[in-house]
Amino acid sequence: MTARLVHAVLAAGLENPALIARWRDDPQALTAHGAELGKIDLDSLRKFAGLAAKIRHNGIREKLPLTFRLMSVAKLEIDVFAAYAEDRARKGERFAPAIDDKIRDLVAFLGTWLDLDDVHHCLLWDLVRHEQALAELSQPPADGKAATVAADATRLTAAARPRINGQTILHEMRCDPDAVRDRLYQSAPRMDDIDLGPRFFCYWRPDGADAIQILQLDDLGYYLLGLIDGVRSVADLSAELGCGRRPGRPFLHALQQLAASGILGVGRARGRA
Repeated sequence: MTARLVHAVLAAGLENPALIARWRDDPQALTAHGAELGKIDLDSLRKFAGLAAKIRHNGIREKLPLTFRLMSVAKLEIDVFAAYAEDRARKGERFAPAIDDKIRDLVAFLGTWLDLDDVHHCLLWDLVRHEQALAELSQPPADGKAATVAADATRLTAAARPRINGQTILHEMRCDPDAVRDRLYQSAPRMDDIDLGPRFFCYWRPDGADAIQILQLDDLGYYLLGLIDGVRSVADLSAELGCGRRPGRPFLHALQQLAASGILGVGRARGRA
């Protein structure tokens, strides 16, 4: 086995990590080029490819500090990035150059790869979406403008058409990201006993505001916000949620609570620079 051949195989595997997966599944695909190539440690080569991919994503650490901290504590970094590198290579896709695009692509991959029955994977899925939401809402509106809507809970009649005041991102999670953050920065963080259960969050940046608010909602408020678009009337929303076209008191109460928080407005939006 010549050094040149070994170097060529190593370089090919790092350039196209999908080859490493292929060689692991079918060793003959590698040894066909030389019997002694079977001595190459493919597990180590895969880890090295994962390390290379992780280094290429160092730029996103600033926006995803908790995500990277959890991956380090749970010893998931190399597995995540090795699998991610294989996935991109298999699809013939390169890593995106821009930070926000890198985050978007990584989150999309994790959504298909993570095993949510594993507590560390579950926490990682919640944290990465939490930090992605904060990163997205920290950006100014694409058109440089925002719409202002006057909130008035007394106008929430059946015919009213409520709309969102600002930008929102909704996520259903199983952990409280703040509780996980506090645990992660303990001297010896233990993550396997974190309290898990259904939780509904709305990440909200009001129009004209720099600060992002995080609202924890009940299930009715969460699904209600997901339907509000400024087009559906209160009666439409009630019917969509199976409450009939004559909104009942609990439904109107939930809507009024949202309006009282300022996240909802009623009426025509007014553009401003």
